[in-house]
Amino acid sequence: MKNLLVLLTFLLCTNFSIAQKQITTWDGEVYRNMTISLKDGSTLVGYGKVILIEFDDFISFKRTKDEGGTLYAFEDIINLKTTVGNKECLFEYKTLIASPEGKWLKLIEVIVDGKLMIYQGYFDSTSTDAKRTYYISKKGDDVVRSLKSGDTYSSYVTNKILYYTKSCSTLTKKLKTKYFKRYGIKDIANFYNNECSSKR
Repeated sequence: MKNLLVLLTFLLCTNFSIAQKQITTWDGEVYRNMTISLKDGSTLVGYGKVILIEFDDFISFKRTKDEGGTLYAFEDIINLKTTVGNKECLFEYKTLIASPEGKWLKLIEVIVDGKLMIYQGYFDSTSTDAKRTYYISKKGDDVVRSLKSGDTYSSYVTNKILYYTKSCSTLTKKLKTKYFKRYGIKDIANFYNNECSSKR
């Protein structure tokens, strides 16, 4: 029993040390004014920042600038609101399918809302279009797929879009002839939402 307790203590300390190292490695984000809605019905108002531990997004939150931060994960959170630049942004958790690597939980923001949904990641809010990571899903889905930078001239991105929009022959033709701008992922989604039927 004593040996078991020593082993468990060692494993816990090791995992904590690894997590702390990962937090430090990815901790380029500053604390922002943030409002977090929790699944228990409560709301946190104060200062928060998103940190990356392994591949999942976590939130370090504190009510005042002077207190220590408390770590919150997807199990606790419905969404968060914060201001990026001059814009108030709403982020929510979605499951990213990253086959064959697995599933990751990411905080993402809706940037095109319709039958076809386009999102961007928390850390992409201030990036240029060519450096941003986009995500795609049908409305109501909890699972999203990455479009990387949204380079619509890439077969990887085109195939991902066609998975959701292949019933719209007009859009398919436009994609194959590079009708849209290279990083015009939002234009493509808006075209589908406004001009195509809702069938997948």
